[in-house]
Amino acid sequence: MLDGGGAAKFHGPCAARHTDLRQRKEIANPAPAALPKRFTPSALDLAQEQSAADPLAFTQVTQWVTKGGGLDEQTEVLVLGIGNLLWADEGFGVRAVEALHAAFSFPEGVTLQDGGTQGLALYEAIASARRILVFDAIDYKLPPGTVKVLRGDEVPAWGRAKLSPHQLGFNDVLGIAQIRGRGPQAIVAIGVQPLTLDDLGGSLTEPVRRCLPEVLSLAAAELAAWGFPGTPRAPGDAFEPLNAVALDLARYESERPSEADAMRIGDPRVLALGGAGEG
Repeated sequence: MLDGGGAAKFHGPCAARHTDLRQRKEIANPAPAALPKRFTPSALDLAQEQSAADPLAFTQVTQWVTKGGGLDEQTEVLVLGIGNLLWADEGFGVRAVEALHAAFSFPEGVTLQDGGTQGLALYEAIASARRILVFDAIDYKLPPGTVKVLRGDEVPAWGRAKLSPHQLGFNDVLGIAQIRGRGPQAIVAIGVQPLTLDDLGGSLTEPVRRCLPEVLSLAAAELAAWGFPGTPRAPGDAFEPLNAVALDLARYESERPSEADAMRIGDPRVLALGGAGEG
């Protein structure tokens, strides 16, 4: 029954059962943690706006915000590698930030991050950074392996190909941060012209791989100009890898099945079996 305030009242065995169910629900779905006092609701607002088009992105950003991630202070420098390791040269950005981390140690205030294809989930990291250096495979319509540096207003002009209609790209997130009065004071993009983007399970092609030393030198110079010089690591220096060991470039390449064992495009052995089944 309902009491005068409209709340349901239970008596006897029903009351005990109702209390038990409520407790189970509270355990399974705990209330969100209190937001930090300095919380700026822009990320949560952004997630709400995107919820209709991409519920998963809404959930990811809401979880990030309610946990207080990145909300209490700005990052001085964010070095971000974006791309997809599974699609050959599309993984250049991630491989570049991994290589930079392996080659240099940087002073406090510099964060190196594998941004993958996280899109909207990178909002707070991008919005709270004073300076951003980003690595990416960028189609300039130039010879494969060509390296180009974009600065300031040049950066929003470049657009990444999206892997799905629901994927927000880096530039989309950067634009939203700027519209909301947030985002970096300085931004540099170091890009390379890819050769191959559609080889599932592939690694960097040779023209793109050859440009990595040049890219690392350019990145180190940019960071030093911002007042955050890197210290070269000595051979054999121990350091925590940026990514999981299973994603290490050498291991990734050595464990990839040969083309004879795993055809990249339409294995004729499988197609033949399909045809035999139809007969």
